Amino acid sequence: MSTKNESLMASFWPSRTLKIGARGRDDTPKNRPLVNVYLPDSQEVSKILLKEGLARPWRPREHADRCN
Repeated sequence: MSTKNESLMASFWPSRTLKIGARGRDDTPKNRPLVNVYLPDSQEVSKILLKEGLARPWRPREHADRCN
């Protein structure tokens, strides 16, 4: 993990408290749970990761090579 990533991740969890919000299941054969992860100040972690370029948006039925 890069220094930028480590620094960002450490800033997320200074209190080690996160909120998990379940919002159903996906419609794939694996029927995975869909959840949102929130910081104590109610910011959504996925939005921060996307903004910082550390995540990619998920699009249904689009194959994405997650190794690149």
